[in-house]
Amino acid sequence: MTEYAHDADVLAEMQARIAELEASEAKLKQTQRALRESEAQYRMTIDAMDDLIHVVDHELKFILFNEALRKFASAAGIQDDLVGQELFAVFPFLSPQVREEYMYVLKSGRPLNTEESTEVEEHLTWTETHKIPIFDEEGKVCRIVTVIRDITERKQTEKALRRYAERLKSLHEIEQAILGASSSEAIVLAVLSHIRRLIPCQRAIMIEFSETGEAKVLAVEAARGIEIDVRVESRRGLFSMKALKAGRVQGVEDLAALPRRSTVQEMLYSKGIRSYLLVPLVDEEQLVGVLNLESYRPHAFTPDRINVAMSVAASLAIAIRQARLYEQTRQDAATKAALLLEVNHRVKNNLSAIIGLLYTARRHAEVEDQGAYKVTMDELIGRVRGLATVHNMLSACSWAPLPLSDLAAQIIHSALQTFHRARRLSVDVCPSPVYVTPDQAHHLALVINELATNTVKYALGERDTGQISLCITTQDDVVHCEFRDDGPGYPDDVLRLERLSIGFDMIRNIVRDNLRGDLALYNDAGAVTVITFKAGSN
Repeated sequence: MTEYAHDADVLAEMQARIAELEASEAKLKQTQRALRESEAQYRMTIDAMDDLIHVVDHELKFILFNEALRKFASAAGIQDDLVGQELFAVFPFLSPQVREEYMYVLKSGRPLNTEESTEVEEHLTWTETHKIPIFDEEGKVCRIVTVIRDITERKQTEKALRRYAERLKSLHEIEQAILGASSSEAIVLAVLSHIRRLIPCQRAIMIEFSETGEAKVLAVEAARGIEIDVRVESRRGLFSMKALKAGRVQGVEDLAALPRRSTVQEMLYSKGIRSYLLVPLVDEEQLVGVLNLESYRPHAFTPDRINVAMSVAASLAIAIRQARLYEQTRQDAATKAALLLEVNHRVKNNLSAIIGLLYTARRHAEVEDQGAYKVTMDELIGRVRGLATVHNMLSACSWAPLPLSDLAAQIIHSALQTFHRARRLSVDVCPSPVYVTPDQAHHLALVINELATNTVKYALGERDTGQISLCITTQDDVVHCEFRDDGPGYPDDVLRLERLSIGFDMIRNIVRDNLRGDLALYNDAGAVTVITFKAGSN
């Protein structure tokens, strides 16, 4: 009975062990199936990638590779299965440096990233390689995963961006050179030196057209050893004026490929020129000139370089036109200044001659009332002298607005020089920021001269000394001129403007009609004359 129980226990244990083995086998199969599915997904993933991917063991033998690498190997004439084969036996063209890189990853356990360029049929390609180590349980490198990516497009984009940045920098330098030059010649010389660096060519020529259509070579920038002396006649056969005026770019990509060449083209070809470009300079529908670029290389002027040349030509056309306007303005200003100087000189001489004639007439006149005649002549001389004074002041400042206080002070002192007795008068003109226009200056000169003359005639009397003061203020764009003396003051009929002398009648008319202002008279410890007018009015 005991033996049967023992056999039953053994049987149960065996059955349990069998069940465990079956469960373990099922789990193993499930794991293997999961691994196969994971490997399939992994392979599908890496096969879908354009990068060349492969895995090698510590002996650099292939363990795994993707579809892109298989196609690459097939294109290289390798049809065998790569698994188990040594990397450098399959691809013997790999450089020794690549082997050193793999040895470095195996020994150091560090990943390595490298870039390499290869020229194939004059086209430069770039690859980026990542070598990633995989470690076993003991921490040793057992595998290396390699990912090779084509980064040619990225490199080309980076190169294009750098080229674009350099172009922007060069265009900025060209704009600064244009802004820093004043004459057409200086502008073009500065630009041509930059454009030959921006657009590789042996010679850059700028031909300028005048408003009458005359042409001249404005500047030439050439490589060392290239002819500099270029004449317009040697270029006329290259371009069509009608096309240039229409703003069309002209040129030849390769002179050697032309079935027939003109005399000018033959001359260029004999000097080694293979391609040339002609870019019109047009501003506001006016043809300013043409930019001529010449190269020893055929097809040297690509669409990109043509666009650069057109951009430079547009700025150059504006700059040359502005320089012409500036030069014309400068010449006009010089002519105007010369004419103004001549007019000022003649007016000054004429006024001096008139004063001289008045003095001569006064000396030689034979009239019954010599005293009255002398006073009249002195008044005329004073008025002319006042006009001469204001004319000299305006001439000295190129007929710009004058400070009224300076004008008044000089007019008063000029008027007092006519009279010997006026030396006993002291003059006080308060400083003022008020400026008057040339027209106002002429009218005010006559008014102030007349007021100063009246002071000498009527206010000084028999006194030894006297005082003249002038205060100038402004409020709400209205100028107030207060002229005072310390004499007996105005008679009542003069205050009422019922009895006016020739001089006062002239003052009233000038203030009313020319200055469009107001005149007021009153007495306050002497005669006071107040003139008000709008600042800056004519």
